[in-house]
Amino acid sequence: SLLLSFVPQYGTCQEHADCDQRQVDFFKRSYLSEGFQGQFCATGGMCDICSFCQQDSADAVDGTCPQDECPGSGGYPLCVDAEPLLEDVSCQDTHDFSIYKFHPEGTEEIPDLVPEEGEKVRYLTPKNRLVGPIAVTMLRRQRGDCGSVLNPYVRSFSEGECLLGGLDGDPYGWDPAFAGTSSIYNGKLLPERFYREIERVGYFSNGTHNVSGSAPFGFFPHQYDAATGERKEERLISEADVDLFKLYFDGRCTRSHAERLLSYMREGGGVTQETTQVKFEMATYNAELDVFMYLAYTFDWSDGGGVKWDYEARFVYVDLYQRMDPGGVRFALELAVCVLLGLNILDELHDMYRAHKKYVFHEYLSQTGNYWDCLHFGVMAAGWYQWYMFWVHCNEFTMQPSYPVLSSVSSEARVFRTDAGQEHAYLAFLRDLRGLSIEFASYNALCGVSVLLFCARFLKAVDFQPRLGLVTRTISKAAGDLATFLIIVGIVMTGYASVGCLLFGHQFEAMSDVPQALVTLVWILLTMDPALFHEQMEHAAPPWAFHLYLWTFFVLGYFLLLNIFLSIMVDAYFEVKGQADARAGGKSIPEEVRDLLSHEYRRLTARPSRFASDEKVAKVLGKHKAGMPSMSRVREAVLKTIEHREAVLLPGGIDVDRKWMWRLTQQFPDTREEVAAKQAEREAEAEAEAERKR
Repeated sequence: SLLLSFVPQYGTCQEHADCDQRQVDFFKRSYLSEGFQGQFCATGGMCDICSFCQQDSADAVDGTCPQDECPGSGGYPLCVDAEPLLEDVSCQDTHDFSIYKFHPEGTEEIPDLVPEEGEKVRYLTPKNRLVGPIAVTMLRRQRGDCGSVLNPYVRSFSEGECLLGGLDGDPYGWDPAFAGTSSIYNGKLLPERFYREIERVGYFSNGTHNVSGSAPFGFFPHQYDAATGERKEERLISEADVDLFKLYFDGRCTRSHAERLLSYMREGGGVTQETTQVKFEMATYNAELDVFMYLAYTFDWSDGGGVKWDYEARFVYVDLYQRMDPGGVRFALELAVCVLLGLNILDELHDMYRAHKKYVFHEYLSQTGNYWDCLHFGVMAAGWYQWYMFWVHCNEFTMQPSYPVLSSVSSEARVFRTDAGQEHAYLAFLRDLRGLSIEFASYNALCGVSVLLFCARFLKAVDFQPRLGLVTRTISKAAGDLATFLIIVGIVMTGYASVGCLLFGHQFEAMSDVPQALVTLVWILLTMDPALFHEQMEHAAPPWAFHLYLWTFFVLGYFLLLNIFLSIMVDAYFEVKGQADARAGGKSIPEEVRDLLSHEYRRLTARPSRFASDEKVAKVLGKHKAGMPSMSRVREAVLKTIEHREAVLLPGGIDVDRKWMWRLTQQFPDTREEVAAKQAEREAEAEAEAERKR
């Protein structure tokens, strides 16, 4: 019956009489002498020549080869005993072999017939050696019904097509070594030698199964143990990789082995419609710099069908001070900074205590600079704690000389079978290396934030000087206008982000939701780079809507809002600059520094009877002021004493209260001519009103 698929067939049929008996049968021995003709109706409902009706029940449509149309056909048994063919054959199937026939025992060592598999030294780039295998992680989602589809016809069409949120951890694919169409097919292999019944297509967990002739699965989840056919021991399972499919390109692989692994992954259905993410992970080591690197490439399939890719590259030093600070200078500086940080924290706590004892703690809390100080101390303390934990974990870091994750790199089938213990060790190594790199990056980030807070505290500290405090005073001066401006900007940008999401979000991912659209608009406003938005937005909306949206945003956002912001800051700067020039008396910073140095010089060298320093004058004034009320309290007392005098009585019985006093101080009084003109105008208005009433 196998040959039926390769020999031309001659029309459809339901019974033998439907076939053309004039068809020549080239395979009949009598063809050369008699030119034998004839056909029968085969089991597939197609006519075929008589030579192929051999097993009645398997070949003929009615279970019997027709003797009238095909005389002598049929009658072949389903199974033929081949023992008679071997009666006269006498061949040994085993032979004794000893290596000592070629090397007498005791004369020299026994040679290695097959060299042991060992990990080869490989470099990802010059001087960056690969550590262990390259790990490939595939994430698959379960399929189910699309609950969001309401149209019954569309729902019927899409039934079972949507990818759900849960992970699909069932075995899938097939081993291409047993697929005849595969480039790595090997017909001599038996699936029973490599796979159990439960590891083959057609096996069901309810006990019914039919695995005869079925292909074995090609890919199994991480928690499955190929050695036992059951779930791995819990100590060998990485919880983060449960229901994920992990493949490894072992460092022992040759080029041909690696190509075989790639063929297995490609032809065995490794990436299917259910695959939503593929991740490649590897680790390298640079001996010259004594630095490890964790490198990962991730490919994500979005719901829209696009493939987004990203990479993660992190480096870490494991031997911290031995490599980076052989002289101990860095350690000494770090120790000094820690001591100074402790002293600063104690000083700040002392200020809090003094404010509490003097019942002015509310004044301490009202000063914004104190919050900057506390935040800075907290960030620095967190940074040093992160560094300490990083140092502890570096000292605990361990690794193996090699990681032979695959059970065998020369296996004919089931090429991705792993050694559970080695796999767990390699995954732990990758996890530790990535954790160290994240800790190192976190420490660097905290150091960066600490430096920025240093800058903020410096600006706060120099605010006393009119010229050095220009930055902080300009921001303070413009704070009110900036708050109003930011409200307007927020309303405008949110409106344009919402419109952009409606117009372009269905096709342009950067505007698929309002938060992303806000970020995109900010980038457009700051960079004005058409490559970021023009082509994508132009094809996602009608041309008139696209141009109306784009040009109104440019005019309103760039030409108006951005320039209004600059105007607010420039006006505040010039006002603060004028005040600073007035307070400084026209002196520049170098001149003030010169006066300060001159004052210090005279304080140290001049006689006390001829020169009084600023500190001495302040001390004397403070001594005389002791026990006196503050200026604010004196002002309040004076106001209370004159509070009953609400008006000033002028000659002629004229009272001038606070309101009229303010007006008199804000504008000049009218002249006599102006008073007369106003009086005449009032009289004319009165006469007109009386005339209207009459």
